[in-house]
Formats: sequence, C-alpha cells, structure tokens
Amino acid sequence: MIAPENFAVILVTAPDIDLARRLAKAALEAKLIACANIVP
Repeated sequence: MIAPENFAVILVTAPDIDLARRLAKAALEAKLIACANIVP
C-alpha cells in the first residue's frame, strides 16, 4: 500500500468535455491516476 503522503488532488480545466475525457483516459491508461472525476 502507498503511504498517505504520496497522494495528491489535482484539478485541471479543459475547454470541452471531449478533451476532458481524452485527458482522463490517457492518464488512467498510463497509470498516472487511480480515478478521474469530470464536472461539467
């Protein structure tokens, strides 16, 4: 298990929903993030 001090919350803006989805998918596939939330 990863120690709690190795976690972060990162907020990113995107100009449209399509780019937001592509960014989230790419980060998930690269295992850079564990989850993504897209807020319209």
